[in-house]
Amino acid sequence: MPKSKLQQAQQRFFNALNQRVIPAIKGGTASPGHLPAGLVLLETRGRKSGKHFEIPVVATALGNYLLVGTVRKQSQWLRNAIANQ
Repeated sequence: MPKSKLQQAQQRFFNALNQRVIPAIKGGTASPGHLPAGLVLLETRGRKSGKHFEIPVVATALGNYLLVGTVRKQSQWLRNAIANQ
């Protein structure tokens, strides 16, 4: 199904944002550290394309669990992660 102009604009925005955020995460600036929440990089491989992806996700430690999530509804990282188990 072709993407709408809004979806295309959102994708361009988040791609540009990720270009700024990913180096900060790799540098440890946004990592949780001693805080209960922060940004971490999730690495997945595309289930169809086979391409390597680095996705910034918000991570929160809650007891023995690590909760992660993104702000995009169209994000495919969870499907890719499940397909690559």
